[in-house]
Amino acid sequence: MAPGNITIRKSKSLYIVLSVLFTGLVASFFLGYKETKIQLQENPVAAGLFILFIVCVDAYCLYGIFDNKAAIIFSPDGITHKKKTIPWENIKGYKIVESPSDSMTTLSLVLTLKTRPREYSISLLGLNTSETHIRNCIKTFSGQSIIDEDLSPKN
Repeated sequence: MAPGNITIRKSKSLYIVLSVLFTGLVASFFLGYKETKIQLQENPVAAGLFILFIVCVDAYCLYGIFDNKAAIIFSPDGITHKKKTIPWENIKGYKIVESPSDSMTTLSLVLTLKTRPREYSISLLGLNTSETHIRNCIKTFSGQSIIDEDLSPKN
């Protein structure tokens, strides 16, 4: 990562909460109550699978806490996402799309490209940033050549 780049990483707060929760579950299972000891003796296979599941989820959460990979990098060369760099010259416009569902609303950065494929979508779910920060990063590095399709007049 060269100086002058803006790196956006995933938020770690959910991973921390889940890791504490699942570590507490494992600790209470082994250190805890008489009921858990009875369950372990009565059905050791089911109890072992349950413990294995909790330990795997806990390990994934701990990995998420210590994972320092960038989700998006804005640089003078372009936008880098998932090891793919899209040069500013290939980007015609962008918009931030809200996708509502029953349980939650997700945001995506949709880049309109001059080349095929015509659109490239980047999920903003779980990133440690805001819409305004994304727009400012694009304006800072791209110059005025890229159109913010959310703010442009509709015909």
